[in-house]
Amino acid sequence: MHNEIKNKKAVELIKVSKIYSSGIVANKNINLDLKYGEIHAILGENGAGKSTLMKTLFGLHQPTFGVIKIDGEVMQITSPNIATDLGIGMVHQHFQLINNFSVLDNIILGYELKDKAKINQLNYFFSIYISYINKIELAKIAKIKGDFFNYKKHKYEAKIFRKAKKIDFKVVKKIKKIDDWHHKEQNKKLNAQQVKDLEHKYQEFLEKFNLFNKKMAYKLEKLEYKLTDIIIALKDKYNNRVENNTDMETIICSKINQLKKRMNFYRSFLYRMKRKWQTRFWLNYREANKRIEQICEKMNFKINLKEKVNNISVYDQQKVEILKVLYRDAKILILDEPTAILTPQEIDDLMKMLLEFKSQGKAILIITHKLNEIKAIADRCTIIRQGEHIDTVNVKKTSVDKLAEKMVGRKIIFSLKKKPVKLGKKLLILKNINTLSKTKVKVLKNFSLTINRGEILGVAGIEGNGQEDIINIICRHLNPISGEVMLFDELDVVNKITNKLKQIKEKEAILKYSNIKVDQKIQWEYNLLQLDTKDTYNLGIHHIPADRQNQGLVLDMSLWENISLRDQFNHKYSNYGLLNLAKIKEKTQEIINNFDVRGAKSVQNKVKELSGGNQQKVIIGRELSEGPKLIIAEQPTRGLDVGAIEYIYESLLKQRDQGNAVLLISYELDEVINLSDRIITINNGKNMGEVKASDVTKEKLGLMMAGVNFKDE
Repeated sequence: MHNEIKNKKAVELIKVSKIYSSGIVANKNINLDLKYGEIHAILGENGAGKSTLMKTLFGLHQPTFGVIKIDGEVMQITSPNIATDLGIGMVHQHFQLINNFSVLDNIILGYELKDKAKINQLNYFFSIYISYINKIELAKIAKIKGDFFNYKKHKYEAKIFRKAKKIDFKVVKKIKKIDDWHHKEQNKKLNAQQVKDLEHKYQEFLEKFNLFNKKMAYKLEKLEYKLTDIIIALKDKYNNRVENNTDMETIICSKINQLKKRMNFYRSFLYRMKRKWQTRFWLNYREANKRIEQICEKMNFKINLKEKVNNISVYDQQKVEILKVLYRDAKILILDEPTAILTPQEIDDLMKMLLEFKSQGKAILIITHKLNEIKAIADRCTIIRQGEHIDTVNVKKTSVDKLAEKMVGRKIIFSLKKKPVKLGKKLLILKNINTLSKTKVKVLKNFSLTINRGEILGVAGIEGNGQEDIINIICRHLNPISGEVMLFDELDVVNKITNKLKQIKEKEAILKYSNIKVDQKIQWEYNLLQLDTKDTYNLGIHHIPADRQNQGLVLDMSLWENISLRDQFNHKYSNYGLLNLAKIKEKTQEIINNFDVRGAKSVQNKVKELSGGNQQKVIIGRELSEGPKLIIAEQPTRGLDVGAIEYIYESLLKQRDQGNAVLLISYELDEVINLSDRIITINNGKNMGEVKASDVTKEKLGLMMAGVNFKDE
């Protein structure tokens, strides 16, 4: 831990500006200071430049103008490695993980603990060979020049050196063996007498080693005398003569250069092998694993360190990002939306941890849109709007309403104005659904739910209790082992007969509805388990995923390409396989305008150039713009500011008022209660009961999430 003086400035940003090559001004003359023993919040709308500013501090971006001071000294932070060396750690909003690596490997990557004893042994071992190569090189150069005295001298020196190093190696190996034995015995549970006996035995071993060491020292001394006698004899024999022919000087230089190239090749090979062995074979996994487990226990994190990252949930990936910083024992912590997908209990644990870090004298910068979190733990708050510094306020003396107003530049209405629900006909039924995980463990257990038109059905529960399986079944990414999934729709007769979905046959439709007039609406029932993903999308089931970057967008594609990802077969936007780019780009521009996607100068901008919140707006705009019948909204406001949240809530309520249905899956209880009409809770893959949102309390929902069943009330 770093024992720094409280109130000493850890970070100073002086008129920092960041202008991208595309001309976008992300930050403009921002001033900010952070003290040790302080939690400093950064508040701003999506696209205001908060993450860019923090990435500049962490070395991922370079400032166009301005100065960064760490501990009062001006620093050029040109890479995250330099930031880490300065004691700066960052928890990123979008995960910086390698999916094919284990959790443990991701945490220690770039900050590996080595087995120092083995590393020293390895360095010693390679130093012998490098020194031997150097002496052989000198001997061969002397031979080429015709200097036979130095040739013989260096050759004998190399021979004696190798023998001496073998003796040294025996000494080092013997003392290491004794120390390893002693350390191993000390780790055992011993009583006082056993400890006394152990130390006595250890001293006996050391005495024997001292005798052995004296014997080896005598041998080394003999080798030195032998080498001295050899050199004296060589001087008498050759009288330090150099038999060199000046006519052969060019040939001699050529041979020496060839020799040096060959010797350099051997040296490079040895250095490569040394680095390879250091990094691959002798990492101290045991110590790293022990240290990470201690952090997990303190944070109350339950995570399998051996599991690959691509096999764990989004929530667990967030844990890995937090563990990476804690493992490096950073004194300056940057957290970019760290609580976006944590449950209330986990958020409380993280807040306690941050307050503990504060008491230890660490400096903490936290980006969050959750104003209640800022009020709970932050000392000061810096507000950024459209890349510019608006104000730095004392959090305790500033109200939530004032913070929100400074952030968006207008007053925010926190209460939702919901019209009375007008339930329509049933739209979707899941009946007795059972699913298995990859390890053949039951996830959903006889799970059932019904969604009606014109309502928002909320699903409350701790992540990992089967919510992902519900989504994947409806969107046709997963097949249950048993159960039914039925969708009910109204179509006119003409469309029904010409529809090409799998289970619909033209003859059956004509026979069944032969007495119905053309264009008359009919009720039709779809078995979703017989359809694929494309069919469900065409039927109007649209999904807003929780992980926008991995599941919702292709970051290297442009905005218009991402908007048109599933519309390449839609006749509205394509003709005979050719995309109607004009219409697609027009639609993209409408989404940019209607959903206030900031940072997009044109439809050609790549999605990765947008902030996380604006990427979320692109997905929501795409899913709501094509007239969906059922919107599956999975954490739709993750990482959004209060202004954007207000707009998203209004958009979902508008869909509900138009007679469409919304299945809301969120881990924010306030969001579920305020937005839903009905709420079901899920625990261990089971439906624990249904309640009206207008009647429920957080306490009751919490009990149901914990497994208490209120179905019979």
